[in-house]
This record gives sequence, structure tokens and C-alpha cells, in this order.
Amino acid sequence: MRLIKLALLSCLCIFTLPAFAEGKTDALICTMDINVWGNASICQCPEDLVYSEVTGTCLTQTAYNDLGRQGRYPQICTRDLGAWGAPSHCSCDEGRVYSEESGACVTDVTPNIVTLSGKLVVTKPAKDIRFADISLRTPEGGNYLLNFSINQQDAMKLDGLWVEIVGEKVYLREGSMNSQAGTLITVQDIYWLD
Repeated sequence: MRLIKLALLSCLCIFTLPAFAEGKTDALICTMDINVWGNASICQCPEDLVYSEVTGTCLTQTAYNDLGRQGRYPQICTRDLGAWGAPSHCSCDEGRVYSEESGACVTDVTPNIVTLSGKLVVTKPAKDIRFADISLRTPEGGNYLLNFSINQQDAMKLDGLWVEIVGEKVYLREGSMNSQAGTLITVQDIYWLD
């Protein structure tokens, strides 16, 4: 069996999750500072701008007062976001700590590194979402969401490939990352199996 390593990009996005069958729920995505658009709800804007939770941007006072009629907005305010689209300063429930790698509140910060083999399944995203959901289906029936950055066009080419992945396993609670309970693998290495 020949292994070919695929290059990974550092992930700067968070994927929406499909339904997952596994019932373990040891992690909770920390969204206390995230608004409905996935941006930090508490954000420091430059002195002459006002932060809008509705748009997730820093707006002029006029644009803020006249939200529906303003045609363009300044850049999205992301100064308070961590590497996975979660806030960099996050408060977790008692007994949990924030893991910056997974963007989740976890009970144990010791990484649960796993190696799994299976078939990649790529779900085409809605037209307003830039990244596809990529999951790994194992021959034993496991279904794992994979967390790594790849653009939609390249992701669609991966559908159906057999791979081996190495990464950190995180269990998600229902409702975290807008999902049902499931398992997320933050991919460190991925190999094509032929």
C-alpha cells in the first residue's frame, strides 16, 4: 500500500456540521462571544466606528443608525476571534477548559490523537458558504467530521477517495457548531491510500 501525504492549510474557518450518529458529548463549542454571523459579539472598533452585532462589522454611526439602507459595510471585525472562528477569550462551564486547537470547551486538555482509515464524503455547501463539509466514513460504520481548510473546488475533488488521517478527536454536544452530537477530527496529517 502506497501512502501519499496531502498538503494541509492552516484552518481559519469553522465548518457547519452534518448529523452524526455517535453519542459521546465530551465537548461544547464555546460560542458565548459569537453572534449569529460567527463573529465576535464583543469587539473593539476604531474610535470613530460602532460595532454592530447584526452585521458583525464596525460601522460608522450613520451606517449603524441606517443599517438597512447602507449598501456597503467596512471590514468584518475579527480581532477577538481565535484560530477556529471561536473567541480567543472564552469562558467555559465549570469543569471544562477552552481548547484553542478544537475551538471547544473540553473536559480533558490531553489531546486524543487518533489514526483512522476510510472514505471521504464531501457535502456541497449552500451557495453562501465558502467551505464544504468533509467527513470520513470508516468500514466499521464510523462517521467523523474532518476539520481542515480547503476551498470548495478542491474539496469536491476529494469525494470518494480512501484516506488515512491522523488528528485530534473531539466530541461535540448537540447544538454546538449548529449540529447534532458527533465527533470532530482536527486533521494533522492526511494520506491517500491506493
